[in-house]
Amino acid sequence: MNMIEVTGLKKVYEMPGVSVKALDGIDLLVEDGEFLAVMGSSGSGKTTLLHMIGGIDTPTCGEVRIDRENVHGMKPSGQAQFRRRKVGIIYQAYNLIPTLTVEENIVLPILLDKRIPRREDVEKLLELLKLKDRRRHLPGQLSGGQQQRTAIGRVLLQKPSVLLADEPTGNLDSQNTIEILSLLVRMNQAGQTIVLVTHDKAAGKAAKRRIVMKDGRMIFDSAGNGKEAAGK
Repeated sequence: MNMIEVTGLKKVYEMPGVSVKALDGIDLLVEDGEFLAVMGSSGSGKTTLLHMIGGIDTPTCGEVRIDRENVHGMKPSGQAQFRRRKVGIIYQAYNLIPTLTVEENIVLPILLDKRIPRREDVEKLLELLKLKDRRRHLPGQLSGGQQQRTAIGRVLLQKPSVLLADEPTGNLDSQNTIEILSLLVRMNQAGQTIVLVTHDKAAGKAAKRRIVMKDGRMIFDSAGNGKEAAGK
């Protein structure tokens, strides 16, 4: 089953005297349980693609479906709820609330969605993230890797259909990078669909499938659904 379906996706940013084509007709299928790395240099369109999939930005034309639902065909209120419950997003910046503990940061989105987190789920997650002994620490008392694991926990507790990760290891040293990528691999092995945006070739190798973007177009797909776009 296809968890993500992207069809004819284009994004053009209109600026004074110039149009910037960030995405130029992207077609992409991501299967349920797949681990996809979206790679390319700065300005290639990889983060724009991630934002379109997550419903953070609106395409100029084209369609994105997650779990068969049209992400950009919803009313704003419905789209916001869809993002909270179906799409988890991890950023390079941890975006933790500095006055809340690790555990409080992790359960916050569930509470904001007027739901009650299951204690069993919280405990299992803290164990998975190796944060049980840090549960009452504030973000300022954590290492960069621990902060990123907290940010990942905040997303995982919502049990999203799709996990989108935008350069999640960009602020980390090599050891913490390995730990975060290993965590993503374990999550994928447990059935989590993951789309990872990265410019780091080593990070990209953690994924089962890789696509490469350039000038808003997909020029390579390791699954064989695309090819080098020489001469384009």
